[in-house]
Amino acid sequence: MSLIIDDIEPSKGAEKPVSLHQLSLLLKDADGGGLGIVPFGGGTRLNVGSVPQKYDIALDLSAFNQIVSHNPADLTCTVEAGITIGMLQKALAEHGQFLAVDAPLPDKATIGGTIASSALGYLRWQLGHPRDTIIGMEVLLANGTVTKSGGQVVKNVSGYDMARLHVGGLGTLGVISKVSFKLTPKPFKELSVKLLFRDSYMAHSFAHSLFGSSMMPLAFASAHGDVVELLTGQASKTDVVCAIKLGGRRRACERQVTIVEKIARDSEVQTMEIIDKVESDLLWQTIRDYSGTLTTFDSIIGRIYATPSRMHDIEEALFNRLGVSNNGFSLICQQGFGAALLFIENLKTESQIGLLKDLREIVNSYQSTLVFEKLPPLLKASIDVWDSGRLFSIDQMKSLKKTYDPNSTLNAGRFVAGI
Repeated sequence: MSLIIDDIEPSKGAEKPVSLHQLSLLLKDADGGGLGIVPFGGGTRLNVGSVPQKYDIALDLSAFNQIVSHNPADLTCTVEAGITIGMLQKALAEHGQFLAVDAPLPDKATIGGTIASSALGYLRWQLGHPRDTIIGMEVLLANGTVTKSGGQVVKNVSGYDMARLHVGGLGTLGVISKVSFKLTPKPFKELSVKLLFRDSYMAHSFAHSLFGSSMMPLAFASAHGDVVELLTGQASKTDVVCAIKLGGRRRACERQVTIVEKIARDSEVQTMEIIDKVESDLLWQTIRDYSGTLTTFDSIIGRIYATPSRMHDIEEALFNRLGVSNNGFSLICQQGFGAALLFIENLKTESQIGLLKDLREIVNSYQSTLVFEKLPPLLKASIDVWDSGRLFSIDQMKSLKKTYDPNSTLNAGRFVAGI
């Protein structure tokens, strides 16, 4: 795994602690010496964030890869932050359970890195945001102090849920060492429905009708642009593929398929295919891991946050602008949540800065946010990857950083507004 972040190598190399005590001492010494530390997991999300202001030590947490405890009867577990999602899911599957976290490249992505970088997947419609699965966390502060919040008990408590500070915090407030989760029983039956619509208007109309119905799918996504060829075998700039993942008892799945069929007919679907468990898993693996296929230096990944009612207009405006740019592009959207991933390929650094600024201006014009999760280092010097102008809590974020990491030891400068 490369330790290079935005063309910068750690000045003092990598450290790989094998115990909590070693990790604590390492952090304490680095904090006292004014060094900059970047925690590493599986290295799948190193592109996220601004250029680091100081990068002296790459903190390799791969030795923290154990399942600390698992209580199948209570549907809870506690794991170390360096365990991969794939390894954990395999162990849980032996007990008929799974963790409702489906970040890209699960065989490489670690629990700690996934949580810290907020690597959202598609299991949100029924099972909620990944942060809702967290019931406890152990975190080491920049000075080496070990802190704990919550625990391996699913219950209602009063007071602040301190673990949530570290979800999406990019490791700027502390290094996650352990996490406790609530788990989900695996459905008795799983299948997917894949639909093809002739344009985005029909696909979004279908999605909103589905969202307003009585059914509750495990996952839903629509794909537009170059990714359509990957999912259907046929290239199209106008067709949109919708994928719905269903789970439950056999009769419940049949009932949900019937609802989908009715809504699809009303939305003028072109084709509809019911896919069994094996092909369903392959379909969602392709959708989930699509970001991992964009390995070229000049590829771009942007994450859009908007209200669901604005997603179609945003998608149309973005594609109209991209259509004259001679770049490959795709959009994978979760309309029910107003979230989407935008993928752009073959971007030329010097000549296309204006394009990215135009795309952000389009998204912002709909009172929505565009965060660039993958951007070449040269472009990061000209564009705020976090779209900080849309955020209204920067002062609170800076105050938390000053309290938890006053010497800017952890991921210095990589978070919002240079935090």
